[in-house]
Amino acid sequence: MRKSILRLLFYGSLSLLLLSGCGGGGGGGSHVKVGDVFLPDFVKWSEVDKPGDTHMYGTSQTGSFTSTTSKIEGSPQLANVTITYDKDGKIIKITLAKGGTDLSWDIAKGDEIDAEEEFIFVSNKEDTKNALFSNPSDPNEQFYYQTYGVWMTEETSGSGKFGAISMGNRTRVDDLQKLTGKASFTGSSTGIYINGSDQYLATSSVDVDVDFSKRELDFNTYGTSTINLAHLDTDVPQNNSDLDMAGQLKYTTHNEFTGPVIASGGMTGSSTGHFYGPNAEEVGGVFDLKGTGETYIGAYGGKRK
Repeated sequence: MRKSILRLLFYGSLSLLLLSGCGGGGGGGSHVKVGDVFLPDFVKWSEVDKPGDTHMYGTSQTGSFTSTTSKIEGSPQLANVTITYDKDGKIIKITLAKGGTDLSWDIAKGDEIDAEEEFIFVSNKEDTKNALFSNPSDPNEQFYYQTYGVWMTEETSGSGKFGAISMGNRTRVDDLQKLTGKASFTGSSTGIYINGSDQYLATSSVDVDVDFSKRELDFNTYGTSTINLAHLDTDVPQNNSDLDMAGQLKYTTHNEFTGPVIASGGMTGSSTGHFYGPNAEEVGGVFDLKGTGETYIGAYGGKRK
């Protein structure tokens, strides 16, 4: 996933609602110890402390690939995200710690963290470690309590890893348990789809219908488009309804829903996610699917209608 490829993708004809300003929270939030430092826990984008560090919890799913194959690496895992702002409110460092593996980008080391209207593009100076995050302040899809995105690393041997993350201010369990009735959420998703040696960036619209009384969610993606990361100079985004997904997700006594999902083209897998905001105003998660010679990993976010 090269820098030039990603720029062409986002400035081209594919309309995406991708990763943006990851921030942390002040506003009376608790503090979490990350390493030897206590950082303020993220509360809400409008309550980010600047300058300084902030902390977010996330759920991350990881895969790996070679020049001919790809696979999912285990189940979704807890991820810790630390974001550093300067005095002008610019993000200058991002660290993503997940499953014993750290990914970090630091402007002071020559890396790039480039905030645009719809997304934040992140790349190390060698251009071998890239990420995209959805912009919660995008007027077309404004999130107050979360964000999501995808990342990819590339080795010179033609192998590497890729993944997705959903992160934010999770609804307290006690507050979630009080909710009854039904609610609908709309949003978007992005993912990395690998079929044999071909790698694609995929985007979809997302609908999630929740029955809080039954603690069940109907999860659907639709209108999926893909574009080949190796042929952006000549290719245009293509509809790929085979990647449209549907799933029945459930939660019990915790703020974590999970369940099986199936793509229209036959791939099967699962999704894991959380409610975000003090009253479950938003929903987000990650998904992973596997088929014959193909792997699809991504993340999504939605807000109440």
